[in-house]
Amino acid sequence: MNVTMKKTAVAMIVALMLAGCSSSDGDSPSRQPAEPVPTVKAIDYSKQSVQQLEQSATTAQKVLSDSQTKLTQVETQITEINRRITTLNEEIRVLEKAEKPDANALKEKRDALVEANQALTVQNKILVVAQQDVKQAQINVTNVQNILIEKKAEQEKPPVVVVPDNPSQPNQPTQPEQPSEPE
Repeated sequence: MNVTMKKTAVAMIVALMLAGCSSSDGDSPSRQPAEPVPTVKAIDYSKQSVQQLEQSATTAQKVLSDSQTKLTQVETQITEINRRITTLNEEIRVLEKAEKPDANALKEKRDALVEANQALTVQNKILVVAQQDVKQAQINVTNVQNILIEKKAEQEKPPVVVVPDNPSQPNQPTQPEQPSEPE
């Protein structure tokens, strides 16, 4: 196996590991990648204290940073796979145009192209999920920051004292009028 084929195989294995695999039959040589699922969930910060919100803001920012890093990694892998597909297509064209095409080499290149296309499909699915994770993480960061600002503002307000309308007159109970007796 040449170096480029080894790199393709390793890239595909990594892509499948990142996506997770499921197989209906353990003996089946072809495995179908499992659908990747979002890992960043919406969070309700409204019931947290200011201290909890400050911790949540730090955590939400870290989750956003991690999600953006993962997205960048997936985009890089897709770029590498696309380069590999372009190279394989060029190599296949050269082999097909040769006076004496090497059937074995042509088959290897086509097989590698199929694998690269499968890896691209997996990475595109992972890309969609990574983008969703980044969007949700951005929403979480914004939400926790807004709620933290609101709660801090509430703490800084002076307490409201309720003052009666007319404090100089004591409250007198009202007595219903007595009907007068007829004479």
